[in-house]
Amino acid sequence: FTDYVFAFEVTALLLTIAVVGAVLLARKPKGELAPMPEIPVRNTSGAASSPDETEEMEDA
Repeated sequence: FTDYVFAFEVTALLLTIAVVGAVLLARKPKGELAPMPEIPVRNTSGAASSPDETEEMEDA
């Protein structure tokens, strides 16, 4: 056991750092999250999803 004390201590230190890092990455942020902005998405399928879009397609 006395021959490998240094390697054992270094391994313990690295594992401790890994656990602390994992806890920091996995914790939930405090407070409420800011709402994500809505990004309008263009219909590229060619099919109209509402009657208004059908009229717009016919006018074009």
